[in-house]
This record gives sequence, C-alpha cells and structure tokens, in this order.
Amino acid sequence: MDVPFGHKESQAEAEEDRLSALPDDILLNILERLYLHNLMHTSTLSRRWRHLPLLISRLVLHVDEFLQCSESRTIGKVMVSYCEATTKLLASTTSAIKDIRLSFYLADPCHLHSIGQAVGNAVQSSNIDFLEFNIWPEIRGTRCTEEHRMLFGQRFMSFLDACPNTFGSLTSITLRNLQFGEADMQTIMNTCDNLQALSLHSCMLGNTHSVLKIDAPSSQLVALEFSRCYFSQVELACLPRLARLVYDTWLSIKSPLLFGYVPRLRNIRVACALLSWQMPFTLSGCLSNTSSLSTLYLDFHDEMVWFQPEDPKKLVHAFSNLKVVHLYGIFADCDLKWTLLFLEAAPFLHSFYVNISRHICGRYKLSCADNAEKTNVMWEPSDFKHYNLNLLDIEGFQKEEKLISYIKLVMERAVTLRNIHLHYMERCERCDSINKQAAFPIMAKFHNNEGEHNLIRKLVTNGSSSSSLSSVEIIIE
Repeated sequence: MDVPFGHKESQAEAEEDRLSALPDDILLNILERLYLHNLMHTSTLSRRWRHLPLLISRLVLHVDEFLQCSESRTIGKVMVSYCEATTKLLASTTSAIKDIRLSFYLADPCHLHSIGQAVGNAVQSSNIDFLEFNIWPEIRGTRCTEEHRMLFGQRFMSFLDACPNTFGSLTSITLRNLQFGEADMQTIMNTCDNLQALSLHSCMLGNTHSVLKIDAPSSQLVALEFSRCYFSQVELACLPRLARLVYDTWLSIKSPLLFGYVPRLRNIRVACALLSWQMPFTLSGCLSNTSSLSTLYLDFHDEMVWFQPEDPKKLVHAFSNLKVVHLYGIFADCDLKWTLLFLEAAPFLHSFYVNISRHICGRYKLSCADNAEKTNVMWEPSDFKHYNLNLLDIEGFQKEEKLISYIKLVMERAVTLRNIHLHYMERCERCDSINKQAAFPIMAKFHNNEGEHNLIRKLVTNGSSSSSLSSVEIIIE
C-alpha cells in the first residue's frame, strides 16, 4: 500500500528529530567521520546542527576531496581551495581541535607556507594531541623522474625550514618521491622532535651509493617505514624508542638494513622480490645488534629467498626474545627444511607461520625488471628439540609428500606443539584468468570434505615418534 507523500515527509522529519535529540558528543563522533563537504552541509540542517561543525575535535582533510569536485582543475587551483578550507576550518575550531590529519600536494611554496602557518596557529592556541602530514608529489599521470625528486626534495626542505614550530609538533609524516641531501635526514629528525611515525616511499639520496644514516638519541620515533627506496643501505645508528620497522622492496645490492642502538625494537617486517643483480645476505649480519625482537615477518614475494641460511647459533642473540615468525611468499618448489633454523635459533618461539605461494600471475614483479632466478635453498637442520612452540600454521597447503614430511619434521622437534593449522591457497582471480587462457591449465586442488581431511591427518601422524602426538590438534581449512 502506497504511503501518502505528506506522511513520508513527516516520517523523515521524525527520523531527523530523533537524530537531533542525541547528545553533542555522539553527534560530533558521527560528524568527524564525514567528508568535508558533507560535514559543512550539516550546519544548514537546522539550528540544532549549526554550531556542531565548529566543535569537532578531529579534522581530516584529504586533497582528493577537492580533486573529485572537478578533475579538470590544475593541482595549483586545487591547492588554493585546499589551503583556504584548511585555514578557515582551523581558525574556527581551534578551541576544540585535538587531532589534525592533513593530506596534500607538495605544491607551490606559498601554498605550503599557508598550510604551515594555519597549523602553527592552531598548535599555539590549542592542545593538539595528534598532528599528521601525508604529503604527495605534485605530479599526476606522469612517471616521477630523478629531476622531479630533486625538485620535490628541495621544496620540502624549504617548507620544513619555513615552519619549524609546525614540524616540531608533528606526530606522523609520510613523504613520497623525494631526493634528500646528505644532511637532510638529520635536519628532519632534529626539527621534528615530537615525531613518532615516519614513512618514506620511493625516496633517495643525492648520491645513490650513500647510506641513509639516522642517529637521533633524543628521537620519539616509534614506527619507521621504507617502501621502494633507493638507498644503498639504511643504518639506524640510534633510535632509542623505535618499536616497529617495515622495509618493503629495497633497490640496493647488499643488505638493506644495519642496526645500531635500537633497544625497544619489537616488530620487524621485511619484504622484497629479489632482482637479478641483488645479492642474498645473512640475517646475523643484519640483526646482530638487536635482542628485543618479538615478531619477525619476512616476505619473499613469491620469488627467490633473499637471505642465506646459516648456523642458528649466530642468530641466538638476535632471536633470544622472538615469539612469532611469519615466513610469507615462499615459492612452491622451494624446500622448507631451512625454515627450521628459526626454531633452533629462537628458543621462546610459540607461533610459526609459513606461507607457500602457488601464484602463477607474477603479482609482485616490478615492471621492466628481471627477478633473480628461483634457486632451491638447501639446508639440513640438526637434531635439536624445541620446548615452547605451540602453533604451526601453513598457508598454501597441498597434499604432497614434501609438505607432509616437513610437518612431521617440525612435530619431531617441537615437543610442546599443540596446534597445526593447514590452509589451502585462496583463490586468485588473476591466476584463474591465466589458467583459463592456457593450453594446459595448472589446476589448484581444493578439498573440502572430512574424509580427505582425515586422510591428511593420518598421513601426518603415521610413523611419527613424537611422544605428545595425541595432544596435537590438526585443523584443516
């Protein structure tokens, strides 16, 4: 039955009245999640809503919102609108604002200085708890060249020099496509003395053979991320509060990292598809000065294993507090015995995750680059016993002799093992598409019946000499 138009209107008004009846703190929590255009529009709804946008405590402004209004506008015009909106909003909300997150282009210096001044004024008149800059290069639809990076690097350092008080209040910053001078990183760390999170993407030094050294005894930095950077090596000489480190895809010949004084470093994630001209390295040489690690995540991106197996005794110091290890993207034909060096070197390890990649789509291959040849890793574990491992988790599992033997090998050495989780490979649309076009498709085997699962459990446990076999639970997903 159709509802009369007037009745629909009254229903909408009733819904709005119920929403308006909520207390300010709940309404503000809702408003802070809206895009800028929608946020400002709410002030026109009624008298009840008029003052609310001026009371928000969290301001998030992304330059994409201004691009979406008109994709034909130049970046310069977009940044003019962005600067005007940032200045007005910060001027009208300074008494309430506690959290500022700005994402903008590294454009004309006058625009950057306008943003820096507006944020600086807000910092002086209000107690800001969190301040984030997410800075994008002023380039769209064009490959970023070395000349671009040099220009953007100079422009950023000019911005930093012009607004030291603003940068001194920064909590987090993300920088992309910059070329730094030899002393620039030290200047950044000295100026941004409250910085807790730093992320660098596709950045480089003027001399590509130079080491990026960070020596900041007074730094508050907790999280550090590098992605596809062109540094010969990153040396973390002194970062006393650093807890989390990510390095995804290095483009140097040798080991990407060297650690000095990092006493609180708990979590490391390193990932790369090794290129033909890059050399594997030893973990002991890279991690020799770390002893507080609790979680280690190594991702080989379905390509060659990029570190050299070594005597586990050389890793005992670095792994003395290691609790969780993720080995991700191991290519399917690779032997797995070498992974046991983590068990032998980390006596307190309790969770061990192994991901076997069966992708044929080359999802991590860099364009115009030759990946290193996938060579098998040969390493024989000693006859040791591990007394703390609780979980072995394998993704990309298939019912094959190599994997069954590997699981038995872990069970024989891990005396306290209680849980084994086996996961078949998740479906990949790109791999499926390649398979459909191939003359002889490679078919992944997916078994989802209890009879098959019981057979796998029997194969794993048959012939095992482990005394705790009866207490091991094998879950197959």
